[in-house]
Amino acid sequence: MNSKRAGTSWGLTRHIVLEILKIFLFSLLVLELSYSLLVSILAAGKYDIDLPLALPVMWYAATAMLSDSIPLALMFATSLVYGRLVADREIMAARSFGISNGRILLPALLLGLAFTFSGYFINGHLVPLMKHKRNDVGSLLIDQFRALGKGQNRDFRFGNLNLWIMEHEGRSLKGVFVGPRADADTDEILSQEKIDELDLVSYPYCLYAGEGTILFPDELRFRSASAESPLAASAPAKPAAGTLAGHIIIELRDVSIFYSSELHPGGSNSFFQRMHLDELNISFDPASKARRARRGKELGNGALGREIRAVRDGPAGRPPAGAGAKALERLQFEYHGRIARMLSCGLFALLGGAIALYLNSGNRLLPFFVSCGVLPAVFYGGTVVFQVAVHKGALPLAVVHVPAVILLGVLGWSLWRLETEVGR
Repeated sequence: MNSKRAGTSWGLTRHIVLEILKIFLFSLLVLELSYSLLVSILAAGKYDIDLPLALPVMWYAATAMLSDSIPLALMFATSLVYGRLVADREIMAARSFGISNGRILLPALLLGLAFTFSGYFINGHLVPLMKHKRNDVGSLLIDQFRALGKGQNRDFRFGNLNLWIMEHEGRSLKGVFVGPRADADTDEILSQEKIDELDLVSYPYCLYAGEGTILFPDELRFRSASAESPLAASAPAKPAAGTLAGHIIIELRDVSIFYSSELHPGGSNSFFQRMHLDELNISFDPASKARRARRGKELGNGALGREIRAVRDGPAGRPPAGAGAKALERLQFEYHGRIARMLSCGLFALLGGAIALYLNSGNRLLPFFVSCGVLPAVFYGGTVVFQVAVHKGALPLAVVHVPAVILLGVLGWSLWRLETEVGR
């Protein structure tokens, strides 16, 4: 009899695990696709790039959200699966075989523990790396220029500048205009080094070129070598100098540069000049706005710990103050947040199933709606509230884990009620 009960128990466990995994994978896919598509659309609009070229961001955005989407998908799956089992009286049948509530919830526990322990790698290494890649869109801008195709009337933004191309076929351009954006805080279209090199006495306001060719740093050495010697042209190209790495170079021909004596020409004392050049190379750094040092959320666990110690100890071994104290607080919030999100995998999985068993409702969707309304509100809402309290100095840093402790207490209370309540 005991062997039959054990076989039934393990058979039920395998069945529930498979059902939870099916809905978990579907829920995870929906959450990831929805979020990553939204991020791609926002990136395409913010950096003025075509949506198909922004789609690679979807992969980074989806992976960067795993720390939050995994516990939510587990909650969806366990609440739906156990809700259906309760509504179909399968849980009642299992109890008639003497299977305890703890054994019924064993599949949720196993999956919760598996994702909790894997959360150390996901939250501490994979997600930070993907967040950094998701936020670095400069490479996408470069890829857009590598695959322009054929078209006309194209406009690109580079910081304070607009680059307008009348016609293009591949990287061959016709009619190129470079000038300041209307909302720019400066009208400078050439670097100060280029101005000094040309020995200008008036201010370059805009330029127009009849033709142009898009180049990349790795092609400059090859073009220079081919002009000097056919043998040098056959040699493998070497990387460009670090100062041009990541830049886009446009070789302009039949160039007219318009100058003004004022930053904003048109006043009574301003004048215009025009200089003509047969050829001029200009470079843009599309990643200049996106390139930055990794922030706390983009650091791995080891790097984050070292950063916390470095900021906490300070250059003179004193506690930081002012901006340093705020930076330390953000880093500590991120560190404790990773721990909380690891724990949320197990808590959300177990509570989704426990709520279904406790409600014991014939409506299979009721546990799902109750779980979605209670668990994220307590965990994420409570985390925000306690972080604000810590930021204002009203509570110690450790209280940011109170929401997870509350959910753990609710889980323990619900299991106790399931075991002690008559008729369950």
